[in-house]
Amino acid sequence: MNQIIDKVTGKINYRCGECGAFNCKLWRDYNTFLSHQSLYCLRCAAISQKKTIKDIDLKGKMHLKSEYLENMSCDQIGFLVPAVTTIEEDTFWGYASVPQDRCEWWWNLPIYAYAEEL
Repeated sequence: MNQIIDKVTGKINYRCGECGAFNCKLWRDYNTFLSHQSLYCLRCAAISQKKTIKDIDLKGKMHLKSEYLENMSCDQIGFLVPAVTTIEEDTFWGYASVPQDRCEWWWNLPIYAYAEEL
């Protein structure tokens, strides 16, 4: 697990705590204090939650297919939710409280980290 808050800048260290991936979408533990938080890139989130991610799109949404859930999508991976920082980058928005501009920030992050950054 990586240090979530950088001790020098006081900002979120926005990288995967498992593999170190950065400059990509990250997911975080749901309903967890910042001091106990973990961040996961897409690959590590899928491994952690034992979930398949083959149907995920570039915005980080998985399209759910069943006779009851037609045209539904979800950006959660198991119990992990998108790790959307505040503009100050000192904490995360609550899952259901993220303002539109921060949603767009997260949606525009690459879905995968570039291999040379790992």
